Formats: sequence, C-alpha cells, structure tokens
Amino acid sequence: MAITKTNLRDAFNLWLKANELVSSARMVLAIDEALKWLSERGKWSCLHVLDATEVLTEGANSITWPTGFRKIDCIILNDGTDDSKPLEKCSFDEIKKDRAGGSNSGEPTKFCQRGSQFELNRDCNQGYTAKVSYWRYHPNQATILFGDEFKWTLCYAVTGAYLDGKARHSKGVYYWTMAASKLPEKQKDVKVKKLKYRDL
Repeated sequence: MAITKTNLRDAFNLWLKANELVSSARMVLAIDEALKWLSERGKWSCLHVLDATEVLTEGANSITWPTGFRKIDCIILNDGTDDSKPLEKCSFDEIKKDRAGGSNSGEPTKFCQRGSQFELNRDCNQGYTAKVSYWRYHPNQATILFGDEFKWTLCYAVTGAYLDGKARHSKGVYYWTMAASKLPEKQKDVKVKKLKYRDL
C-alpha cells in the first residue's frame, strides 16, 4: 500500500496528539523537507530517472538540468548511429581548455555540472539526442514514491522538521537522528541497469 502525505500527517497527529489542520502550511513544509532530506540520503531506485530525452540542435553547448535534478548518473549522446558513448564527467577547467584549444565545433565527449546546467566541451556539430539518467528529488505530489519500509523513517523526519520549524531544535535533533537510524540500508545506492548503446 502506498504512503501518502495524508498518511504522514495523520500519523504525526496521532503520535504527538497534535491538532494540525489539513491545510497547515507548517505541516506541508515539514513533509516536503522530510522528503527532500530522504531523497538526499541515497541513490534510491524509486527516484532514478532512466534516459530522459533532451534534443540538442547544431551549435548547442549545454543541457539544462531536468526537473527535480539531484545527482547525475550518465549522459549519452546519440546521432542516430550505433556508436553512442557516455560522456566523460570532468571539471569546468577541462571544459574551458577544450573550448580554447582548436575548433570549438564537433561531437561533445565531456561534460561538467555548472550552475543549473551541464556544460559540454564542444559546440554540437550536428543535431543529437541526449539521454540523461539521473536521481531526482521527490516530486511534489500526494502519493509518496518511497515504499512502506520508509514509513517510520518519514514519520521521524516529518516530526524533526516540524519541531525545528517551531524553534524547538533540541527535540527536533532527536527525531532527525531517529529518522537516520531507520533508513533501510538494503535499498541504498542501488545499481541501475543501463541501456546498451545499440538499444538507443
């Protein structure tokens, strides 16, 4: 059975015998903060996006971060042939060096994260389809993507976030610590099967 934000609010009310209203702004913020916190704790399979498509036109030299982007897995460029390869992650200094030396145009081979986009080491010499695989933050929706095994983790995290918001930090710390102790280790850093290049 899926966990919902309403379940979390009801569990919180029962737990602390609070009388929060459904529309309580503080409760909404606490739930959102708890989901963001949990999103950052590992590479959860329920938050992995496999091969989001971005069309790059000739001359493009960057890719805007996908909605809810948190951590990159890989970027693969496809020009319609079978020889697509993942781009190599590098520093912005390497990107600047590549752009400064020789021709700026060609097939990009490297990328770096900068601002809210991925910078490519070359301007695209033709159109490409970029497949971006990444981990995202939990989207803002009523149904929670984390399974039942995360219920207690989320209950503790919501309580910690709620109490922090009420300037009762010492109590909030206890609940954040309890939330961290309830994380299901077996689901952390799941290895995700990637498409073979020829399947692109």
